[in-house]
Amino acid sequence: MQKAYTDIRKKIEKLQSVGSSGTAINFYKAILGILGYAIVLTRSSGVSFPLIVQSQGAQSVYFSYKEFKSYQRRARLLFLLVAILLIIMVKTQF
Repeated sequence: MQKAYTDIRKKIEKLQSVGSSGTAINFYKAILGILGYAIVLTRSSGVSFPLIVQSQGAQSVYFSYKEFKSYQRRARLLFLLVAILLIIMVKTQF
């Protein structure tokens, strides 16, 4: 998953440098966002923070590791709550 994330990020940079159509870039950005969310949910903070936040090149990081861990905790809790609610909805309908 991490390799796919970096490959898609490089592909987006390549498309932007060539001046490709916005549709292709937006498609890859959507896939990148989904993969980023999956990495935040499934990987540890030590793996996902450098991959997602610090790999932005020469740009400064706009939030700290502590804030990222807080975000990761909230994202995991939200995902768990949504999964539980979906299970309850399916169980009550059948």
